[in-house]
Order: sequence, then C-alpha cells, then structure tokens
Amino acid sequence: MQVDLRQHRDIDHEPAEPLEGLDVFFAFIIGLPAVPSLHISRDRPRGRDVKAARATMQRMFVPEQYVSALRFAAERHATQRVPGSDLPYLVHVVSVAAEVIAAGDVRESELAVVCALLHDTIEDTTTTHAEIAQRFGTAVADGVQALSKDANLPKRERMADSLRRIRLQPPAVWAVKVADRITNLAEPPADWTADKRREYVAEAREIADALRGASPALDARIEHRIRDYARYL
Repeated sequence: MQVDLRQHRDIDHEPAEPLEGLDVFFAFIIGLPAVPSLHISRDRPRGRDVKAARATMQRMFVPEQYVSALRFAAERHATQRVPGSDLPYLVHVVSVAAEVIAAGDVRESELAVVCALLHDTIEDTTTTHAEIAQRFGTAVADGVQALSKDANLPKRERMADSLRRIRLQPPAVWAVKVADRITNLAEPPADWTADKRREYVAEAREIADALRGASPALDARIEHRIRDYARYL
C-alpha cells in the first residue's frame, strides 16, 4: 500500500514521498482527522515527518507492552463510551497515548505511553493498583493511581489532590495528564452548561501551570487548545 502525499497542503513545494507498510500507520498516528476526543493535528504530515515519527516511536517502547496495555484497557473499558458520543471509550485512551507519542520529547516514554493507555482504569473501572502492578510493574501502577482522582474527597478538592500526587511521580506521568486534558479540550458535550465549560477550561489552566516542563511539545499543545476552547464559552 502506498500513500501519495502530494495532496497534503503543507508540502506544496516538496516532492511527494510514497509511504509503504508500517509508515502508513505512523502517518495515521501523526495525522489523525478531527473527531470528538481524537484531535492530534489538522495538518497532514510530510513524508520525512512520518519516517522521523516512526524512528521515534521505535525508540519509545516495545510493541508487546503497548499491545498488552491496549488489550487490558479494551477489556476494562469494554462497555463504556466517550461522553457525549457513541464512540467506544478506548478511542479516548488511544488518543491520549497518541498525544504522548506525537510529542516525541517525553522522557521515560514507554512509562508515559502505557500509563496513557491505562490512565482511567482505576478511576473508572474496578481495576486495582495491585492488578496493574502485577501486569505492568509498580511504576506504571503508581502512575495510574496518581492519575486517578480520589472519589472519597469532596469534588472541589479532587483535582488539586490529584495534581499534588502526580507531581510526586516522574515527568512521564505529568505528560499523561497534560495529554489527557489536551484530548478532552474538544467540543464539549451539548448538555454542558456555560458554567461547566468555564470550570473545565479553568481546570485545564490549572493542569498546564502545575505540570509544565515534562514536554515542551505538550505544553505548547495545551496552550493552543485552551485558547481555542474560547469558541465554546
């Protein structure tokens, strides 16, 4: 299979570079179309960008670990849907992982990608820290636990508590939280009130300020998404 990039508007003055095999997948990862909770880039990738992305991704993690985490997330979120849509919830966690991958500058990137795939398993399913530790190691389990808000706290205290615990983790875990909010700063569900939307973007500012520095690329992405969210206020 080949993909001719001559139609992509950001390479009008460059020769086309045909992509084959796995490079088509990496083109997909860094050039996903805009759908709810699946926003990576509205610009199509250059051929050289695709090949660079492939090289970066091959350095980032072993496929077996990625697939194992993806299958685990698929099983645990099997009956859930992305809020405000009919999309399976797995779309959300894969989108967060794609943000981390596309950034290309996250240290301990395998930890970040696996945590991204699993980041809602403790908070939104019956999965426990012990289960994740047994399957994926203590570092991943600790990261996912930190990314999970404590339902025993008053709602107004949960985000600050989670951010405090995330900051005790490696920067790779910080990057997951930033990527999560980037992904969620899409068009809000139709039933959200104006107050809910303002509260949500205010939380995004809190996250961006608390976790800045783990990934300059993600820092820039969340700033752009916060500005862009003004259209929904």
